[in-house]
Amino acid sequence: MAASDIVMLASGTATLEAMLLERPMVVVYQLNQLTYQIAKRLVKVPYVALPNILANAPIVPELIQEQASGDNICRTVMRLLQPRAYAEQLHDLLVTKQLLQQQSNHEPANSVIEQWFIQNTDTINPN
Repeated sequence: MAASDIVMLASGTATLEAMLLERPMVVVYQLNQLTYQIAKRLVKVPYVALPNILANAPIVPELIQEQASGDNICRTVMRLLQPRAYAEQLHDLLVTKQLLQQQSNHEPANSVIEQWFIQNTDTINPN
């Protein structure tokens, strides 16, 4: 991953690793249709990729379910390889990484969870 110019990966901790390595990425994820429909109703988050969750913004493309076609993957990777798009995502990843590092103290996993709760407090406790 560290030697790559761009990374295509499934959602999960690998996206956090790619962000910490400052590697632009495209997240691709497909579930069994029934599992996806159940998860969609139970889990209410705007993003699935950890960099997007931490930034509370769509800084890395997420191709989920039907969007995860070969044509869409190719189009998205080719778009990201354009110098401007590549530089923008790299900048956003670096900013998010620095924010995470500033808040990390000595417990990085705890910092990720705290950051998510800070950003979603209004959603969890709308009062």
